[in-house]
Amino acid sequence: MEVLDFVGGISQFLLASVLAFSAVQKAVPGRSLRPVLKDLRFPAHLARPTAYLVVALEPTPAVTLILAPTWPIVPVLVLGLGMSFCLAGAIALIGHHDVACACFGGAALLKLGWNQVIAFPIWGAGSYFAYSRPVSVDTVTGLSLISGFLLIIAVSRVFRMRRLSKQLRWDRLATAA
Repeated sequence: MEVLDFVGGISQFLLASVLAFSAVQKAVPGRSLRPVLKDLRFPAHLARPTAYLVVALEPTPAVTLILAPTWPIVPVLVLGLGMSFCLAGAIALIGHHDVACACFGGAALLKLGWNQVIAFPIWGAGSYFAYSRPVSVDTVTGLSLISGFLLIIAVSRVFRMRRLSKQLRWDRLATAA
């Protein structure tokens, strides 16, 4: 196995993981993309459909990176999402908008801006290597990888919810006195 094959495989699975995790986080109730679009001065009547479109499109390249990495549409999808994130960051910077976002599926709210602009070349390089040097897996293995990743996300959410419920319980006990 050559170094470039290794880089291609790592790029493929890292991109798929980041896109899948980000998509799942955006689909969680209360973590909508609409406030971000509103803060970017996006037209109000387009905010909801655009948010739904991003949530629907984001997992598509994640799945195709695993199941069909050699399809020509894969780098187009990855670069399209990367470009939209870069544009959002540039709009925030140019317009001096203070926009909080949970970028890349992060739990901590970061500011929209330079992170997205700087990440675009990384999206480009990652999509190039993932497309030109992919690791091919059969459908069953690919679906197993995707299911395993979603299970990891679900288990982490359960532990987080459990920790939050304990904190809320202690808050209720502290205020009841």
